[in-house]
Amino acid sequence: MGAERAIEYWPDGAGEAQRLAWAYDVHNDSSEVAAEIIDAFPLAVADLWDIAAACYAVDRRVRRPPSGSWKPSDWRRNIRVRVAVRQPALWERHRSLLEGLLGWLTCDRWSLSFRPGEPPLPPVQLVLKEKWPDERVAVLFSGGMDSTAGVLHEASQRRDGALLTVSVSSNERMRSHQKELINAIRPRLGVRLEWLPFRLYLTKSAPAREAESSQRTRGMVFLAAGIAAALTAGCRRLLVYETCRPCCGRSPG
Repeated sequence: MGAERAIEYWPDGAGEAQRLAWAYDVHNDSSEVAAEIIDAFPLAVADLWDIAAACYAVDRRVRRPPSGSWKPSDWRRNIRVRVAVRQPALWERHRSLLEGLLGWLTCDRWSLSFRPGEPPLPPVQLVLKEKWPDERVAVLFSGGMDSTAGVLHEASQRRDGALLTVSVSSNERMRSHQKELINAIRPRLGVRLEWLPFRLYLTKSAPAREAESSQRTRGMVFLAAGIAAALTAGCRRLLVYETCRPCCGRSPG
């Protein structure tokens, strides 16, 4: 497996890197979203989505130590990750912020590094579909109670413009649930509702019983998807209606 197409990670100070291959172990598909907005995301946006997807994949593959007390000190892992990105210098400047966010969400100690990935793509001109109004607001939509209530609240507050609901699904069941809710809500609203679905699937190359179930990095994945869609679609705001209770109560950074 070539390093340029792999996520490299070292759990708890391991000497030799373990690898997850893009498109084999990890599928991070944003093609439906790009098709609704433009042909491709800007470079920084594409990198942000890849970084979040990589950290999520590693999070699922590194099991936490068994603990009956569930104290943060017993639950914490030390994880080093190296990801190929299009703009490594940019992300190196913001590395500590990403590590702080990951630590806040997961209660783990993360160390990130970046290497040049695929050659930079030419700048992409923003070309929105004509059907979308000038006034657009992006809303994260997981399909849970918080985000569904948030979409309904926003729709009740406006009668013009468009709500762009941004979702991430890690399996077909989750995706179907999100789609059913959107289809049920859309006819009842007086505002234009668009659905922008990201996919992030991990293969079954490891038994399910060996995967880490806490999934604390899901918050970063949803946030990265929302930022990517909102910035690319020219939204002035990204709304997040989700309850967040990090396990260790620390602030990022």
